[in-house]
Amino acid sequence: MDLGTVIIGALMLAVFMAPFILFNRNRTNKEKIIEKLLFNLAEKVNSDITEFTQWDNTAIGLSTTSKKLFFYRKLEHSEINYSIDFQSIQRCKITNISRKLKSNNENYEIIDRLELNISTSNRNKQEIILEFYNSEINGQMEGELLLIKEWDKKINSLIIVRKQSA
Repeated sequence: MDLGTVIIGALMLAVFMAPFILFNRNRTNKEKIIEKLLFNLAEKVNSDITEFTQWDNTAIGLSTTSKKLFFYRKLEHSEINYSIDFQSIQRCKITNISRKLKSNNENYEIIDRLELNISTSNRNKQEIILEFYNSEINGQMEGELLLIKEWDKKINSLIIVRKQSA
């Protein structure tokens, strides 16, 4: 092989790989920003985060030391964030808003939204809705169904422990 062929091959490889490298770098930077914003939310109430999960433009975390739940979601023109004291959480449940479609004699379920609904002891306050997935915002689901089940289980187990120790 001559030097010209090697250089052309290297340039073609670089041109082919550049979009993938840039996409991955941009995604990693976005993830770090969302993570930092979740941790800043905890710092505002003098708390830490001992466990968290992040996906798309959303993060959820909890502090077992200060017994708080944190949620952050970045939307196109706004931000949604919650800092919830576990002492006030009475109930946590999953809401799956979906519709059924029939095509070629087969039934399909299309999930439009996945939410964790948190009921608190404050009777004047409505349920807190933590939106994990919205088809109008996110497009395709990427594991949100498993994540919401995991966090529902974690939160409900902490509610049970709290009630048993009371």
